[in-house]
Amino acid sequence: LSPVEVERRICEVIERSLYSIRGVRSVQSIARADSAVVVVQFDWETRMDYAVLEVKKAASDLQRDRSQDVSSVNVIRYDPNARPVVTAAL
Repeated sequence: LSPVEVERRICEVIERSLYSIRGVRSVQSIARADSAVVVVQFDWETRMDYAVLEVKKAASDLQRDRSQDVSSVNVIRYDPNARPVVTAAL
């Protein structure tokens, strides 16, 4: 699929679904040829265990409904507090 088709067939659909999850602050997607990256940000007080399950469900539903367009889905939880305070490159 071209980036335009990925945006229309995948990104727009998953963004609508993700915005329905409680605590979502923003959803951003990047469409590329045959792939997409979607980043979901949540309010600080959001129960992330629940939120991750809801994101996985939305991704699974998309994969089921668009099986011809979506071959695999990866949901990765990222914690900004897990990053080091100082990074040095030598």
